[in-house]
Formats: sequence, structure tokens, C-alpha cells
Amino acid sequence: MNATRPNGAQRAIIAFPLPGPAHCADSIPNPEQGQIVHGRVVSGERGRFIIRLESGRVLESGVATGCLAAPGLGDMVLVYDGPGKVVYILSVLESGREEIRLETKANLFVRAPKVRFEGGESLKVSAPEVTINGGSGRLDFLRLGVLAASLEARIGRFGSIVDAVRVTARSMVQTLGHCLRRVEGVETNHAGHLRIQVEKSCKLKAGSADLRAKGTMAVDGKRVNIG
Repeated sequence: MNATRPNGAQRAIIAFPLPGPAHCADSIPNPEQGQIVHGRVVSGERGRFIIRLESGRVLESGVATGCLAAPGLGDMVLVYDGPGKVVYILSVLESGREEIRLETKANLFVRAPKVRFEGGESLKVSAPEVTINGGSGRLDFLRLGVLAASLEARIGRFGSIVDAVRVTARSMVQTLGHCLRRVEGVETNHAGHLRIQVEKSCKLKAGSADLRAKGTMAVDGKRVNIG
């Protein structure tokens, strides 16, 4: 059967009707041609499934590469029943399960101008290794928690505007090339022991300074100028 395009070109149209419940025959009219039927999954293990058609015929089927939704027990599936016992599940038509799994043995690559994942209640990403690459990125959270055994960050330039920051750590090591910190209000540090070591020079300038010690205060230097 041929159809005429608006520009006059011809293209072949192959009729491929899908059978209804009454067309699930027990036998294939032409053994050299396949048919598409549908049935229920009654059992499955290691990628092989047993499909029972409405007529009562039972098929052992694999899963087509294009069928990403993993079939489950009781699912209604669309099946290709081909010659030479070539049987594949093409699609999951109906499922009463609360969770539908998308599975494939090959690597999965998604390409589109824009991709969006949205979960009505939650969205989880889990893998032994997770990599996110991009020219620019943005994270918007009302509440964010980060838990890591070790964290390494290499940042060319970092800028942040926050109302409050709270850090709780057993140990923290910082290695900085240059550091400039400005505090408009009051800065308070509490420590069991405090040691400041400066390799070259140290300058302290303040409008007023008060140095107190409950025990001994020592000032030692090759030359000490006071006043």
C-alpha cells in the first residue's frame, strides 16, 4: 500500500495492527511471520519470564532492549511472538506495583536540549561514584546536609552570602595562599589551647587592646620595644 506525500514522493506504509483480547490465537497463521500479543507475567527469573495469554497459551520470553521498564509478576505486557521461539517483551502495558524499575544491561545515555528530573515527594541518586560536570551550576535548598568521610575542594574563586554558618568538625586543616577576612560585628574564639606561629612578621593593630593572663605571661624577643 502506498501513500502520496504532498511533494509527490511515494513512501511505503506497512499495516501493523495490534490484536485485541479476542485475537490472542493459540497458533500463528503463518509460521514465517511473527505476531504481537499481550498477556500476564506469571513468573520470572534472570531476565526470562513466563507469559500466559488470555487464551491460556504460555510463552517463555526475554526482554527487548527497548523495554526499559522491568516486568513484574502480574503485569500485563506486550509480547512479540516470532518464528523459531523468538519471544520478547516489548512493553509493560499495565502494572499494579507501587514501584516501576527502569533496567538495562547496557550503559544508559540520555541526550536532550533540556533534561528535568522531578519527584513529587523525593529524588535520590545512588551510585558507588557520582560525577556532575557543567559550565555553571546552582543548588537551591531550604535545608542542606552534607555527610562525607573526606571532602576535597579545588576552587578558583569562592563567594558566598549566608545569614549563619555552623561548622562542627573533629579536626580541620586549611592551606591557603592568601586569606582576607572582615568581620563587622564581634568575633569570639574559644579554644583549649591556642598557638599562633608566623614565619616572617606579625602585626597587631587595634583601637584598644587588653591582654590578660591568669598565670604567667611571658614576652621574649631579641629586642622588645614598648611605647
